[in-house]
Amino acid sequence: MVLVLAFLFIVGCLFIAFGFLLYLPYLPIRNLLLKTGKITSENGKTIGRIYISLIILFEIFIIFEAIFPSDDFYRQEFKTITYRELPQSAAFISKDSSYPDFHGDYGSSAQIKLSETDFISLKTEMANDSGFEVSNQSRGSAEIDYTHQNIADSAISIRFVQKTNAESKYRSIEFLNDQRTIFVNLIKS
Repeated sequence: MVLVLAFLFIVGCLFIAFGFLLYLPYLPIRNLLLKTGKITSENGKTIGRIYISLIILFEIFIIFEAIFPSDDFYRQEFKTITYRELPQSAAFISKDSSYPDFHGDYGSSAQIKLSETDFISLKTEMANDSGFEVSNQSRGSAEIDYTHQNIADSAISIRFVQKTNAESKYRSIEFLNDQRTIFVNLIKS
């Protein structure tokens, strides 16, 4: 709990500093406008409040995107793991990722439903990819546990894991027996 609070304090300080840096260019412009009479002191305060509010909203958006990544993040993760584009028929069922720590380590997992044709095509491609091997074991993480809720290991028809990885990453793609659902997992540690 203390580490979480310390982390939040540090992130908060960084965002305040970032906001101040965004506010700095406004000050000489405001002073010039006040000096030339283009705006009054009261208007300058109102504009300043609006500018600060926009900076805060921008920072909140950045934090939200970092904590709750969009589907584009998981599409990129799919490409990073499989070296392929995500099929058009893909629909995200469940997804989870952790916020990167100070070393850039994080985990992500997505449950994706494909058309039967795309599923079979991707499964065939992965079976023929020499960069992956079939594995019976999965690495655990909170993100993988979250997306695999209510899925028994027996429901997984085949799991492909990347053979060599110099970056200490666990990359896997799992195909379920339903011939439509896949799991894409990445753990960087």
